[in-house]
Amino acid sequence: MGYLLAKSYYCHMIRVAVLYQKWLVLNVSVQNLEKLYSIMTSSLKHKPGIKVATDEQHVLLSGVFVKLDIIEGDGGVGTVLDVVFQPGAVPQSYKERFDTVDHENRILEVSIIEGGYLDMGCTSYLNRMHVIEITSKSCVIKSSVIYDVKEVC
Repeated sequence: MGYLLAKSYYCHMIRVAVLYQKWLVLNVSVQNLEKLYSIMTSSLKHKPGIKVATDEQHVLLSGVFVKLDIIEGDGGVGTVLDVVFQPGAVPQSYKERFDTVDHENRILEVSIIEGGYLDMGCTSYLNRMHVIEITSKSCVIKSSVIYDVKEVC
């Protein structure tokens, strides 16, 4: 009986959302970081289905992504991207959706909606990025990952 209770409790604990948080301090002003974001998303203002990698973006993305295609949207809430990373990356690929795009508070929330960590046992996976200005020449990116995993019992 004690084993069944422990097993039931353990299974319940596994289903609880897990939060991973990381703080990245940059010697870059918030304005320059916003310019970088603008460059990376400028192609999203065009028609869905285009490749994101313009000449400027290619320099920024070439070491990270093999492919970064817009499935739908314009860079705002609801935009869906098809993301493929360089060989050896884990996960190799997934589709993600922009759930929150708050320019005023500098918050971006993105959910994986297909592949990636969902194929690895997560039932949901959300990446939340919040840019916080420290000085006129530096900022912090607070990155949080919130995910649920499948019940294993």
